[in-house]
Amino acid sequence: MMNAVQSGAAPPPKEPALWIYPIKNLGVAIIFWLFGLSGYVLSQASSGVTPIWSPMGIGVAIVILSGYRFWPGIYVGALMADLEISRNPALSFLLAGGKVMECLLAAWMVNRFANGRKFYLHPWDIVKFAVLAGMLCPLVSPPVGVQYPSLQHYIFWAGRAYSWLSCWLGEVVSVLVFTPLIVIWRDSPRHAWLRRQRLEYVLLLSLLILFGEVVFGDFLPPEARAYWMPNFCLPFLLWAAFRFGPRETIITTFVLGALALWGTFHGYGYFAKAQPAESLLVFQVFLAVNSILALLVAAIIVQRNQIREDLRQARDELEIRVQQRTNELSETNRLLEKEMVRRQQAQDAHSQALRRLVEVQEIERRRISHELHDRMGQELTAIKLSLKMLNKQTGMAESVQAGFHRLDGLADSLMVTVHRLAWELRPAILDDFGLDVALRRYVTEWAGQNGVQGDFHSDGMESVRLPAKVESMLYRITQEALTNISRHARAKRVSVLLERRHNQLSLIVEDDGCGFDAETVLKSTDVNMKLGLMGMQERVMLVGGTLEIESSPSQGTTLFVRVPLDARMVD
Repeated sequence: MMNAVQSGAAPPPKEPALWIYPIKNLGVAIIFWLFGLSGYVLSQASSGVTPIWSPMGIGVAIVILSGYRFWPGIYVGALMADLEISRNPALSFLLAGGKVMECLLAAWMVNRFANGRKFYLHPWDIVKFAVLAGMLCPLVSPPVGVQYPSLQHYIFWAGRAYSWLSCWLGEVVSVLVFTPLIVIWRDSPRHAWLRRQRLEYVLLLSLLILFGEVVFGDFLPPEARAYWMPNFCLPFLLWAAFRFGPRETIITTFVLGALALWGTFHGYGYFAKAQPAESLLVFQVFLAVNSILALLVAAIIVQRNQIREDLRQARDELEIRVQQRTNELSETNRLLEKEMVRRQQAQDAHSQALRRLVEVQEIERRRISHELHDRMGQELTAIKLSLKMLNKQTGMAESVQAGFHRLDGLADSLMVTVHRLAWELRPAILDDFGLDVALRRYVTEWAGQNGVQGDFHSDGMESVRLPAKVESMLYRITQEALTNISRHARAKRVSVLLERRHNQLSLIVEDDGCGFDAETVLKSTDVNMKLGLMGMQERVMLVGGTLEIESSPSQGTTLFVRVPLDARMVD
């Protein structure tokens, strides 16, 4: 079996030795004992009836951070503190059990409902921590038994609500101050401060100590102390919450609490105006409220900064994605441009080859037409004259004369066919007299040959000569259109319009034949169905023109050819 190292998986965390837990529990017991005893000693020194604070906050922090297995240390520490005070073993065992129940229940509620050791990062979790762990769980111990300093009475049943409230407030202050202090100090990540941040925090603590001395000390004369309220120190807590974080906020709260306790303990400051026991009670309320308020503000700032950081990261990720997409689009556009250039080059090469082919065809048509019209026409004329001369000779048999007549008729028919072929290949009239005259004659002859009523109209073409390639293109388009009409349209009437308007030349060929579905034919994948239309489109494109076809079954067909004209193209 492959081990963790070979498989690439992280090795499991190494379990500490068993003897570590007793030592740690002993350390927890000593801390718990010293802290509980100090609260009682300070309370006695200030004539209080209950401890100023409880070690419960330290116990809750230990359980949250290290787990429930440290309850023996908490129990032993609480038992040692109670035995030191009361000298009553039975009552001390009972009270120590209540302290353990409070710590375990508070830690469980924080872990279950307030996000555990991360409770200080969200305002709602801080509220749940304060209510569940700070206010409700300290109520567990008084029903079990809360002691006077002399431990001779049970406050819960003795009806001494003031002492019960004071004891409860001591545990609330312990949980709301010392638990966040320990948990945040242990769990919160330490950030590398800039020099100006360190100087700012030193300035904050210095001003807080100065104001604390003014509010809670004997810095001012007695008649001026009444005007300095403890809430004057609240801006320093807000300063720490806004500018730093939960760690610095709880430290600032702890420093403020120490200043207030020192002044109150020595009889100075605002709280010292009440009775000794009541002054400590007011001090506890002040510290608990300010601790929760400062933590709430710090959590709100942390959440705001987290949202801002998330938004910044989202913005950065979005910018990266946009940049990636932009690069992809740029690359795609570059490839498309390259492909378009390649296609344009291919199209230009195709157009150039097609233009050259058309030019060669026209040249060859002209040559063949001249050969048919001139040379073959002359030879056929000579044959016809020879036949007539032979036919005039006398003494020929009737059968021979009949043969001469048939040959003469064939010669006439051959001359007509040669003339028609020469005309269709390249009419000389197109080169000599221009497009207008050539189309008018061609439409007239085509209509006579096919028995169709043909009309030709022209506008703006009087004494106008166009470039040879434009005239050849329009003549061939008209020729192809009329040929298609004679083959497929079964038309009775055909109209051809040649019009020049400003910088555009238009050719319209319209018939009243059977028509066809032009859109279907143009979109068809069968090349044979649209070969003639494609040829006409290519011819028009060679001179920069456009070709449109409007047709539908039983509605006839209309062909539109539009060619842009430059002033230099018109003679």
